[in-house]
Amino acid sequence: MVQGSSNQYKGIIDCVQTIVREEGSQAFLKSIGPRVLWIGIGGSIFLGVLERTKQLLAQRRPGAQKENFKQC
Repeated sequence: MVQGSSNQYKGIIDCVQTIVREEGSQAFLKSIGPRVLWIGIGGSIFLGVLERTKQLLAQRRPGAQKENFKQC
């Protein structure tokens, strides 16, 4: 397969068929592991920062303790 050549595929179906024929169906899943790992780590960091920020903002708000107990 030549990279960068124009008119390499006639359409999306031709592209998929060529990739499956030349590289096998596993070619579509090659990079899924690192991507899932990256998303998992990023999501964990985001949720941790979000929860900590919510706690800090709740502590700084006047009357936060009284309002938090009313909601429960």
